[in-house]
Amino acid sequence: MLQSADADEQDRLQRFKLGWQVYDGDMHKPLKVELGQRDDNVIVPLARSFVNTSVQFLLGEDLIFKSEDDRVNEVVDATWSGGTGRSNTKMLTLNKLAVSGGVTGHLFLKLRPENGQIKLSVLDPSYVSILWSQEDIDVVRRYRIQWPMIDKDNRPAVRRQDHTKQDNGTWLIEDFISKAGAGEWQLIGKPEVWPYDFPAIVDGQNLPRAHEYWGQSDLEGGLIDINNAINAVLSDIKKILTFHASPKTIAEGMTPEQFDELNADPSALYFLPEGGDMRNLELSGDLTASIATYERLKSVLHQVASIPEVATGKVDNIGSLSARAMQILYKPLIDLTTTKQMTHGHVYDEVNRRACIISGIKDPILPDILWPEVLPKDALDDAAAYEADLRMGIVSKETVASKRGYDFDQESEKIAEEQKSEGESVLTNFDRGNTTGADAYAGQTSDRPVS
Repeated sequence: MLQSADADEQDRLQRFKLGWQVYDGDMHKPLKVELGQRDDNVIVPLARSFVNTSVQFLLGEDLIFKSEDDRVNEVVDATWSGGTGRSNTKMLTLNKLAVSGGVTGHLFLKLRPENGQIKLSVLDPSYVSILWSQEDIDVVRRYRIQWPMIDKDNRPAVRRQDHTKQDNGTWLIEDFISKAGAGEWQLIGKPEVWPYDFPAIVDGQNLPRAHEYWGQSDLEGGLIDINNAINAVLSDIKKILTFHASPKTIAEGMTPEQFDELNADPSALYFLPEGGDMRNLELSGDLTASIATYERLKSVLHQVASIPEVATGKVDNIGSLSARAMQILYKPLIDLTTTKQMTHGHVYDEVNRRACIISGIKDPILPDILWPEVLPKDALDDAAAYEADLRMGIVSKETVASKRGYDFDQESEKIAEEQKSEGESVLTNFDRGNTTGADAYAGQTSDRPVS
């Protein structure tokens, strides 16, 4: 069983390594290339665009956390933005986390209280191992983070940090180092007691996988194999074009010395004795079958990935689509994104809850996650629909503002300031004898004076 567990761990690390190679475009080359010869291999890392597209549809341009408690909002904003309060810093952290989860299948964040604030570190799942309860796979007994490093003497070493749950519910954090050739682990400093009933590490599945702790990545289900097949077809097409589009010149009945008089490059020629015969097999037909195979494989790849081609920028033969047609076209991506909202949302909620408790808010009112709209919509159609809802009194202005991507409280303050400024300007002009705009500001809508 120990050997089996070790084999599972190695398989997991190999999956992670392969996932990052595919994401970076470092994929298997289908054609062998001799030294010094032209490389006709074509590598198209479509899997990378699938991960990035899924992340974009999940997070949008600005994912908003909104709580009824201003204290919670302050802590959450400071935590995700690294204390800067800037939205782009928050979104950078969320994007890194989502990409890591999309490639490896699992999300890891580490909370680090520093100077009254909480910093977040996105952990590489390749460096993390889990020890869970024998009775419940969802109950973690220990997180172990282990990574290579260079010590102060410029020698290779391995650093390890264990987060172990104690019998009293707290967590013990211990740091170790193993230097090259030492063959043993040395404790660094004193063990630290994490005084909470939750660990400093938050993790969760990217996509749910039943009966396993580790989640499912965006690159599983044969997606990588199909991408390799596409690369093979495109490479064959390119090699065929190279072979037939760049024919060699044959000089029959001439010697290299005779050809020198033409000032041509003899290395680009074949010289044959008079009466000799040498030719290539001609391309009998076009590449229709090969191109059709590529198109079919690409279509299957999009089906497996649950990413419609239009979502990655293909607009050929699309035309104007109805809202219902758009829902059908985007349904696989909508379902995928909805599932990720559950798994990723659980991680976000746990980060927010723990950050608030560490900051002294005992029973925080967790912020709602205002997910972006998955289905592309027409801004004018949306505005008309929201305006109709407001007239019917079935929705609040705050809800409409959030749907439109505005912060209602901030915009209300700005509107009030603008109205106040406009009113002061009108009154100032009135005092100076200029009554333009004064009637409208006072509420007068006709030529008759207001009684």
